[in-house]
Amino acid sequence: MAHVRGLMWVLMASHWFCAYAVRQGLPQLTTFLVAARSLTATQEAALLTAFFPGYVCGQVPWGLLARRVGGQRTLGVSLALTAALVLALPLTASVRGLCALIAGVGFCQGALMPGCSSLQQHWIGPSRERALALQVPHMGRKIGSLISAPTVPMLA
Repeated sequence: MAHVRGLMWVLMASHWFCAYAVRQGLPQLTTFLVAARSLTATQEAALLTAFFPGYVCGQVPWGLLARRVGGQRTLGVSLALTAALVLALPLTASVRGLCALIAGVGFCQGALMPGCSSLQQHWIGPSRERALALQVPHMGRKIGSLISAPTVPMLA
């Protein structure tokens, strides 16, 4: 059973890694879009701030879903939707469409905290593992930011 808990920790860390890599890449994508599409400062500001209203508004619905269907399914659905929305970004022509997609990415990433909390509630083992079980998944956030900061500009 301990190896299953370890696998859950790694999967949660991977989810945080992907989320923070996307989150780190969005401002740099916005900079690229501003240059490529000659956007105004107001449009740039709209793109840069579109993520956070979606993120805030996603917390409660994803929490309710995690309670109903479990953290694994919630995180899986949110990661798949995030990937689909990110892949649709280059195909969108209007600034409003881009803002909507970026807000959708934020909404989907709102599932991270409730989904991981649900998983941790069910998978944390004995008290001696508790500190490790709570920290390993969140290391993915730091690693995602650390790795994506220098690599995202190379992709643009």
